[in-house]
Amino acid sequence: MVIFDVATSFLVAGAIGHRSKGTRPDLALIAGTLGIGAAGMAFLELYPDWDWQYLIDSSAVPTGFSGLFLLALGLAALAGHAVGARSLKAMWVSLGIFLLYVAWGIPRTVYVGTRAEYLADTAAFLPTPFLVHLALIGTPSAAVMAWCILRAKPKAA
Repeated sequence: MVIFDVATSFLVAGAIGHRSKGTRPDLALIAGTLGIGAAGMAFLELYPDWDWQYLIDSSAVPTGFSGLFLLALGLAALAGHAVGARSLKAMWVSLGIFLLYVAWGIPRTVYVGTRAEYLADTAAFLPTPFLVHLALIGTPSAAVMAWCILRAKPKAA
């Protein structure tokens, strides 16, 4: 989900920035682009209306958006890394806002289909093909992010 992915990139990179004391922007970028970006772009292609959380018509999104999306993920990662390195309180506030957004969006998350199906209340509840894609794409994505967070230790001066 486009909005969710950018916020996740910021938060994961913030954890990396905090753990590394600001010395590992490389890991933040890896987490944001490989960890989140690859999965996000796959879901953007597989389930475009769901990925936009049915808020806009995915057919109205301009060609080339995926490049801007990847750029936004990288910039969010760099910003999160910088904020996480400087202010743990700001990261906790960001996480709280993110969790409120996630709670508000739960119905948009668990029903997968086209925008028309969602608006007509006929979108499927976590359909099997979606769960298979989630397992196949989400597992390596989560592993990359976890690896980056675990590797985030301050570099020696």
